[in-house]
Amino acid sequence: MRLSLARRTVLVAAVSLAAGCSSTAEEDDSDATSDVAADATGDSTPDTATDTPDPGEVDAGDEDIVPDGSGGGGFDEAAIFFECDDDSDCEQAQGQDQICVFHVCVIPPTVPGYLSDDEGDAPVEHEDTAPNTACYTSAAGIFEPVGENRDVTLIGTLERFGSGPPTTGLCVTIYDETALLPWLINSECNALQEDDEEAYIACFQLDPCRCQEHFDGSTTINQPMIDAAEAAMDLAGTPLRINSLDACYSFIGYCDAMTDATAKAECTARVQANGLTTTVDSLVAGSVRTIEDPVDAALDEPEGLSTWEIANVPTNWRFSFKTSGRENRWRDTWEYGLFTRGDQVDAEGNLRVDNTAVSDGSWQTIPAAVGLAGGIDDTHGAVAGVIRDCGAEGRNPWSVVHATVGISFNQGSVLAYFNGNPDDRLPLPGRPDTNVLGTYAAIDLPPGPNRVAPIICVDDCSNRENFVFAGGKNVFQTPKSVIIATFEGFFEL
Repeated sequence: MRLSLARRTVLVAAVSLAAGCSSTAEEDDSDATSDVAADATGDSTPDTATDTPDPGEVDAGDEDIVPDGSGGGGFDEAAIFFECDDDSDCEQAQGQDQICVFHVCVIPPTVPGYLSDDEGDAPVEHEDTAPNTACYTSAAGIFEPVGENRDVTLIGTLERFGSGPPTTGLCVTIYDETALLPWLINSECNALQEDDEEAYIACFQLDPCRCQEHFDGSTTINQPMIDAAEAAMDLAGTPLRINSLDACYSFIGYCDAMTDATAKAECTARVQANGLTTTVDSLVAGSVRTIEDPVDAALDEPEGLSTWEIANVPTNWRFSFKTSGRENRWRDTWEYGLFTRGDQVDAEGNLRVDNTAVSDGSWQTIPAAVGLAGGIDDTHGAVAGVIRDCGAEGRNPWSVVHATVGISFNQGSVLAYFNGNPDDRLPLPGRPDTNVLGTYAAIDLPPGPNRVAPIICVDDCSNRENFVFAGGKNVFQTPKSVIIATFEGFFEL
């Protein structure tokens, strides 16, 4: 294996301390760090234009994303996120051989995949329908810019994972993913990990809605987050008194929402320094609270659905979500590897997306279902998602049955695949691959950077040439949160 957990922790700490919180990005590394930021979220483009790329090789875009290490901290994707370079780097897991897929060790599937329509009230299996994997095997990949470059409005539907309270009033925040992963790795919050567990957890929880709640006087529940943020900045040697909404926005990188011009410029400089980019002016690109679906609220809310919209979002742009609510009801839920395709915008200039909120109830019950009697450690979290195909004429992407998934650094966590009940999704201990809802999870995952990659088998699974590799996603596990890493392609309209 390329990097042990202990080695990874030391490396992340070193990167964080080296990058610090300088007011300007290092000029000597400006070109290198721009390349880093451009591909920091992982790979969805195959290594070659063939139908059976070799995912163990360095991806076509990876050569430009490892800076020379001079000044500014740097961002070595291979050292931080990659588990393997080829199959020989992978050890057995659960008594089975693994193969190296986009630098992640994965147990390959033994049964060809087929589709399940998971869009209705209950999944409908289509055992005779093979997944459409064309978007995963094309040379362009799923992040290839298409259509017109312009600002649009994201129209979102928020879905609750499992049972739980109504999803109205939750906070949806979108981030520029070019800078987000380096920002999290270089976050001043990491310095709290060894000495103050409660502050370490709280420091990562601040977001625009929590800043607003605190400074409009509606609640004092977020005071520990403010205190933790100030403590982290003190440890970094760049004190910041968070005594105003602007100061709170500055800490989380929401520069676009700040009113003071000087403070806004300092915020942008910090985003560019910690995010290793010279082009991103604001880490947070927008934030809003969810509302009842105005079309049919009476029907939707019992199903855990609500809506939101954020204007002035660019097309052909990589972004991430964070969804949050009161901690006694919800877990902060991150989603990575998203893209605003320019050819998916409707006639009104809207682009529809979905996101997920994980309830505290699911956080409590899912670990017990896989034998973690003590639950998830407070500084740990989970990665979960769905494996879908590329869609086809007349249908959206559907779930793939019998896909498998690998997580780079999953020491101590439990990798599980879920049942087929959309109203009460729970792991099925011992299941080796995805079920009719295509859902997987790595539960009790340590904090820090990680990488996820799936495999879909399209025919005889004893022949590696029949494996389709749907890419790899880099993610960052913040404490006491859930990451959604769903793999789904698109149908070319």
